[in-house]
Amino acid sequence: MYRIVSKERLAHKHTLFTVDAPEIAAKAQAGQFLIVISKEGGERVPLSICGYDREKGTVSFAFHEVGKTTKELGTFDQGEELFAATCAGCHGATAGAGPALVGMADRAATRVEGQSAEEYLHESIVNPGAFVVEGYSNIMPGGYGDQYSDTELDALVAYIMAEGAGEEAAEAEATEEAAEEPTEEAAEPTEEAEPEATETAEAEETAAAGEVAGDPEAGATVFNQACSGCHKAFRAAAN
Repeated sequence: MYRIVSKERLAHKHTLFTVDAPEIAAKAQAGQFLIVISKEGGERVPLSICGYDREKGTVSFAFHEVGKTTKELGTFDQGEELFAATCAGCHGATAGAGPALVGMADRAATRVEGQSAEEYLHESIVNPGAFVVEGYSNIMPGGYGDQYSDTELDALVAYIMAEGAGEEAAEAEATEEAAEEPTEEAAEPTEEAEPEATETAEAEETAAAGEVAGDPEAGATVFNQACSGCHKAFRAAAN
């Protein structure tokens, strides 16, 4: 998949994409076209190259949203893609390693006196240590101001403003409160404690023998959803 660097609406149902594709930009020539698919296994659509920048490693193409694939391409949003790749691992529907996306736009307007929500979000992305929300650690990676262009940063802020409205579900808050308060039943030992202890001992023996319990494929899915935003094989260094 190629990252969308910019998305421009040329006219009604006419869109221009610029994507990060250095290997294609290095060989692109006038009059050539691309074979574009919106998802793995999807329809292959030939689209003419409108421009390329070998130095930046980008290629541009325009399309008219008339068929299934081009209509789907028209729904792709640069900010949404950036958020999914960079932020979603820590900022999900509910609070995790960082504040939840839900309600983020509303809270951003109240974080720092004199800053608008958009200004606060932009600063939080390019300089995350400038203001750390109470209850969270200053663990957000830096360098996004150098990694992303102004256009990409604006798209990311716009996505958060659009999708980060509202408040977290009261049910989630109630669940957290309930988890913090142990019940009398939990405090009292029961006959079931012995089988549980046996299972724990068996698990420890398995680990000691060098065997890891659990399904690695299921773990990979969870890691990609919750952890990969911050914990990758490598991270681009700031210039």
